[in-house]
Amino acid sequence: MSSVQTKYRFLFAGGGTGGHLFPAVAVAEQIREMKPDADILFIGTKNKIEGRVVPKLGFRFKSIWIKGFSRKINLENILFPLKLFVSLIQSLIINISFKPKVAIGSGGYVAGPAIWAASVMGAKIILIEQNSYPGVTTRLLERFADEVHLSFDASKKYLRREKIHRLTGNPVRKNLGRMEKTDALEKFGLSGEKKTLLVLGGSLGAKTINEVMSDSVKLLEEKDIQVIWQTGKNYFEQFKKMNSVNVKVYDFIEDMNSAYSA
Repeated sequence: MSSVQTKYRFLFAGGGTGGHLFPAVAVAEQIREMKPDADILFIGTKNKIEGRVVPKLGFRFKSIWIKGFSRKINLENILFPLKLFVSLIQSLIINISFKPKVAIGSGGYVAGPAIWAASVMGAKIILIEQNSYPGVTTRLLERFADEVHLSFDASKKYLRREKIHRLTGNPVRKNLGRMEKTDALEKFGLSGEKKTLLVLGGSLGAKTINEVMSDSVKLLEEKDIQVIWQTGKNYFEQFKKMNSVNVKVYDFIEDMNSAYSA
């Protein structure tokens, strides 16, 4: 249904990692259930997780050119002002065309230009913050927001506009459900006789968690504990050699239902 035909137009922006993307997806899926005629559009970057996942879930997706600012001095940082300027223009064009009533930002650098442009268009701005220490994007966008939904009460001390803060928790997708443990373990090729440890460091990965896991694999196997280990895409090449009968190493686990159930 086109944006002209329905009064419910929701724009979502956030990504770069699954931690930013999937809470937004959970909200979008709930809106789609409550308002089947709602027009929902995601803005993201095409080469990050949102570019792969969002179209698969049946939502419209538009990409912008923005990329995060690196802590290291490199060519990407030199190009950052240009990319930011272009992404602001792209975001304005998308918002002028789509005319969102509500814009929901879930963090990550991509949310900055998109949500700012939506605020210029007069959309109601809602921010979702998953972390106890709010990200830079949330802190910058708070001034434009009508509501900021927090997962942790401790986040409030890092933000300024207390009246718009809501302690909501982290949105979780409805289809994230339980299945039989034996069936889940079978999917991963693991034994039903052993304890199973699931290790997640986010979709891109966490260096310290992966290093600790690498040092601990032998001890875990000695204690008869089997492992499902998501290294994240940034670390998979480094740690994939740890894969074995009792240790299943993945860059990213699509089927989280099975992982949690196992």
